[in-house]
Amino acid sequence: YGLGAGLIFPLAAGAQTLLLPGQPRTQVVSQLMDALEPTVLFATPSQYGQILADATAQSGATSLGKLRACVSGMEALPAALEARMTARFGVEVLAGYGLSESFHFVIANRPDRRKLGSSGVVLDGFQARVVDDQERPVPDGDIGALQVRGPSIGLGYFHRAAETARVFRDKWLHTGDRYFVDPQGFYVHCGREDDLFKVSGKWVSPVEIEHTLLAHAAVWECAVVGAEDENGLTKPLAFVVPNVDREPGPDLERQLMAFVKKEIAPYKYPRWIEFVNELPKGANGNLLRYKLLKKGRRRSVDSGATSP
Repeated sequence: YGLGAGLIFPLAAGAQTLLLPGQPRTQVVSQLMDALEPTVLFATPSQYGQILADATAQSGATSLGKLRACVSGMEALPAALEARMTARFGVEVLAGYGLSESFHFVIANRPDRRKLGSSGVVLDGFQARVVDDQERPVPDGDIGALQVRGPSIGLGYFHRAAETARVFRDKWLHTGDRYFVDPQGFYVHCGREDDLFKVSGKWVSPVEIEHTLLAHAAVWECAVVGAEDENGLTKPLAFVVPNVDREPGPDLERQLMAFVKKEIAPYKYPRWIEFVNELPKGANGNLLRYKLLKKGRRRSVDSGATSP
């Protein structure tokens, strides 16, 4: 993502690139936007979230200069964050999907074709398909495994024959991500294959629950994992960073549970909500979901008790 956005594509387009030598702090980014007036910003959803949080805290002091578009990669862009960025700064945030094995985006939103909450459409020159466990294409709307192919797809892993055979299959790259395709041809990310879990015998996407929670005004950030109840059955567990003006506790917990039940299928609602100050993230801002799996739940199901 960084190599393409910061070097290859600007050179191909005859454009100038501004690279920050340190961490992209909001104040520094805003100052550069005003001083140098770049027209496109490439960043991660976590960085856009921080820009938005700082702008909210500073009551309008943050500026994004003369940007005509923001591009988002490295992790799924929540629809609520995308909408908040557009409402606050008046600029589109264009999400895309790619892997190191594909070099860069193979699916992306474009200024002339975009949809809130999606990764976009397949880019020219590439192919994509969503398949079941037997690698048969699934109907549009069904969740399956995403496979892609195209001119920038790698040939394999260096000195890792077994993994190459598992991931690179008949010129198709098995991405390890779960997706579905909506009726308009937009690809919607549902999480990594090992992130999904079954509730009442049905597959549940933590990303879908997260995006639903983020649509609630009380939620700033959130992450969902599967956790076992007292009977050893897996249910959704949500870790929520509440908005600055919301008090975490049993009342808010019940509100959020009811909100998810109303917005999506009732069996998908989080049975536990742990309120936290922040979510664990890596150096590039991506969510470290495995750390939340280790934390697990601390209360009985639907107890209504306040998290310690």
